Order: sequence, then C-alpha cells, then structure tokens
Amino acid sequence: MSSISGAQVLDIPMRDDNDADASTIRDYLIELLKTVWDEGEEFSGKRPFGNSGWKYELFEALAGAEAIEATFDDDGFLEAFNPAALWPYEPRHVHRRYAQAHGYFWLPCPLCGRHFGGHEITDSVPTGEAGTSQGICPMCSAERNGGRP
Repeated sequence: MSSISGAQVLDIPMRDDNDADASTIRDYLIELLKTVWDEGEEFSGKRPFGNSGWKYELFEALAGAEAIEATFDDDGFLEAFNPAALWPYEPRHVHRRYAQAHGYFWLPCPLCGRHFGGHEITDSVPTGEAGTSQGICPMCSAERNGGRP
C-alpha cells in the first residue's frame, strides 16, 4: 500500500464500466455530488446511480492504484480489502459523537460493558421487571442472532 495525497487519490482512474461514467475518482465524486444536489430529499444513498454496490466502484479504483490493500478475483473484480484503511477514525468515537449531538443515550451494554448509543440498538434483554427490557450493543445482538445484527 502506498502513501498518496488527497489530490493524487482524486486523480486515480476509475474502471471503464462504472455507473457514473467517470474517468477518475474526482469525476465520480462530482457526479455523486450532482446527484445529491439534483435529487435533494429524494436522494438514495443506497443507489445513487441505480446500483447498490456503488461504493465498491470507488474501492476497486483505490485498490487498483494500490492506495488500499486488496485482492481481486480471477475476473478482476474486488474480492477483499481492509475497510479500516478507508476510514482512519475509530467508529466508536463517531457513534458517540452522533449519539451525544442528537440527544441519544450512550451507555454500557448490560451483557459485555461495551458502550453504545441508542441509535445502534437492534436487540434487547429483559431487565427483571415485568414488561421491561434494556437495549444491548450491536455485537451482542449479532451474537444472539447468529451473526446478524
């Protein structure tokens, strides 16, 4: 993996078959911003160009330029990469800031003690009082649900 500047990242070429018809990451991000601007409240972050795998087009470009560590399958498509290389910030801090900024609670999980915010609750456990339960962190939720959060 090489160390490159932000300007160099923007100049990385995209695959020819990307959904935004962009030549570089810069062009891709410009098209994404145009789509956000044009669609406003109707913008779909899941499918901005009609494809739910749109982020992988960026990951493939970054991996192809060796800006992130990755492997490709026999057909030249991205097989595996390290997502932590794309986001240098500890996600827990991002979740905590979000929870605090939006009035959500930030508590330790009753099962493992790991802190989490109310916006992350996907499961709960009984508290011992009739009809009440307490939320648990996403990791404990996934363990209880066979790997699914």
